[in-house]
Parts: sequence; C-alpha cells; structure tokens
Amino acid sequence: MKNNNFVNTKISRLNEKAFEITKQNKTLKYFLELKSAQPKPVIEKIEINPQIIYFYTFDSDFGEITIFCDKSKIFAVDFDKMPLKNSYISKTFPDSQLVQSKKFCKKFYEELFLSNKEISVKAGIKGSHFFIKILSALSDTNPGELISYKKLGEKAGFSNAQRAVGTAMKNNPLPYLIPCHRVIKSDLRLGFYSGGIERKIIYILRENNQSVPKNISAS
Repeated sequence: MKNNNFVNTKISRLNEKAFEITKQNKTLKYFLELKSAQPKPVIEKIEINPQIIYFYTFDSDFGEITIFCDKSKIFAVDFDKMPLKNSYISKTFPDSQLVQSKKFCKKFYEELFLSNKEISVKAGIKGSHFFIKILSALSDTNPGELISYKKLGEKAGFSNAQRAVGTAMKNNPLPYLIPCHRVIKSDLRLGFYSGGIERKIIYILRENNQSVPKNISAS
C-alpha cells in the first residue's frame, strides 16, 4: 500500500494531464463530464456461438461507439473504430452472422453510457478459463478502485501472473464496462492501455470525480 501523500500526488498529476487532454480532445472532455452511473458487468461464459450478432455504431459527443450484442448480452464495444473491424468478434465468432440493428444495440448503449441508475449489464465472454476468471475478478472491483496486475491475478486465484493478466487486459473485448482502466502497476504507474493512455486517465478520473480513489490495492 502506498502512502496517501504519494497517491494524492499521483491523482494530482493525472488531473494536470487531464487538463491538456481535454483541451485537445473534445470527445474525452465530454466523457470526463458524463454524469451517468458506472454500470456493473455480469459475465456469462459463452459455450455456444450465437447465430446472429447485432451491431450498431452510435455517434455521440464522446465519440463513435460500436456495440456488438445479441438480444440479452453484450459481446464487445469499440471506441472510434471502423464497424466490422473488431478482431475479437471476427476471431471468436467467425460463423456468426453480423446484422446491423439499432433496435437491439440501443438498450446496451443506454445502459453503458446514459443510465442514471447503477445497473448490471450482462456480458457474454468466450475464452480460456484464465481469461474468464481474470475478467470476472476485475468485474468485482468497484468504481474508484485501482488494483495492480499482480493483485488482480491473486484475486482471481493465480499468483505471479502479472504478464498474463496484462495480456488479458489487452484482449478485453468490453473496455469501460469490464474496467481494465482500473488495473495499474504495483508502483502506481498506469501501465499499458489498448484504448490509449489518455483514455485511461480520463476513465480513472471520471470514476473518482477527480479525487483520490476510495481504495488503492496496488502493493
């Protein structure tokens, strides 16, 4: 556990970076100011590939967001990427038919980004036992909590698995919903983030309302 002065200094530095980030990137500025509640993922392991995966790209103040889902679960979300270019979807569900549908995707878009209530969102995940366990353990963390790669591995039942945990974070198909932005290095450095380090900073600060995290478990 790092001392509070060190953590305060860390968050203060993130706030300084956020000023420059939001000045240059309006989509992240709007995201930092987003007032909706943080959704909680409920992971369901996918055993049988869906016949149809619905997708739709929403054009919002905080960027283009593509949702991939069926009628009851969300499978993936992409930020500012071309539709149908999601490598997780194409590699994991190669035989599933992709059908554009605002009707079915809108529910998940609103639950993720527009709901004022703290709600649970069903997330359909397919992958190894390790991958499912790591993402499930991460889903049990709370908004404002930061956890190290090492501690997350231990939380999921795996010791000394920092590098494998990092790979799992890189391959997370549902960033923001499954909050890989909460995972940092043991020395409180932010580490890698597939959506870009600027987005990770904004997500962390948004959850903490630009204040010190409620729980730091990074030792």
